[in-house]
Amino acid sequence: MSLPSGYERETALNVRAGEQRWARSYPRRPIPAVGGVVVKGRDVLLVMRGKEPGYGEWSIPGGAIHVGETMEQAVVREISEEVGILTDPVQLVGILDRIIHDERGMVRYHYVLLDFLCLYRSGKAKPGSDVLEARWVRDAELGGYALPEETEEVIRKGLEVAGSILLGRKKKPVKTTGS
Repeated sequence: MSLPSGYERETALNVRAGEQRWARSYPRRPIPAVGGVVVKGRDVLLVMRGKEPGYGEWSIPGGAIHVGETMEQAVVREISEEVGILTDPVQLVGILDRIIHDERGMVRYHYVLLDFLCLYRSGKAKPGSDVLEARWVRDAELGGYALPEETEEVIRKGLEVAGSILLGRKKKPVKTTGS
């Protein structure tokens, strides 16, 4: 099977100043990434993606983990970069693959997503990097955002865990220090 047009160019662009970066499209291996189910009271934060994959679609904030960064540090950083708020990651609430094929059946994107429940700490949610719009949404309104089924499931699980925390039945936020 031949590689798609532009694959070599994409790969070459990901090598800068002797540092190799993973190609996001047509990657050689899955890319580890995080997502944040950010809860503020009874609301959850949704973002409209400003980049592929999923440009113009609603989702939860998140992105790739940087080398040397813990999962918790990555989710805090991504949420801050994308919407300008501070959060406390509490618990892993979902692990899933996001595999998107191109028109020829080749894997265009492959992320292994680690989704965390994050409790809102401070700041005003506004679009930043990679985001067109940010919005606090009630549980009952989620159906109006055409979320992928697995994203809606992880949001509902996050809301359930957050409800338990608010009732004092679950653990407190995790520390974000590295090893």
